[in-house]
Amino acid sequence: MGCKSNELSLAEEAEASALRLASRGEMELAEGQLMLGRIMRDLDRELRGVDLDAAERRLRNRRERESILRAKDEARREQLKVIPRGWRLTDIEAPVAPGKTRVTLRLDDDVLRWFRKMGPGYQTRINTVLRAYWQAKADGAI
Repeated sequence: MGCKSNELSLAEEAEASALRLASRGEMELAEGQLMLGRIMRDLDRELRGVDLDAAERRLRNRRERESILRAKDEARREQLKVIPRGWRLTDIEAPVAPGKTRVTLRLDDDVLRWFRKMGPGYQTRINTVLRAYWQAKADGAI
């Protein structure tokens, strides 16, 4: 609560300074001091309702989410170690598709988002990755 009384005293000090400046005819500076006083009072009003414990919990939750995301990234890196070095999707010549079958496939949100960021044709790219994996597995490369 010491902070609150300090904020109020700063607001009062700015307003007193504005009165002194106005009495000397320095109106622009006086207006600036009045504005500062109003800002300090508004800040005090905003801080009265702040629950610091809740803010700390939100920060802790955010840190936990970031930790989980880092762990997921690490798991993805581990998964990528399965793919042989030098294996590039651009090296794969997609054969003429014998036909297509509509399926429902559940993908991780971040994987789908990554493919979609590449623009139109993301479903074809997903199919190409699956085909390349299948071919590499069949050839014993994986």
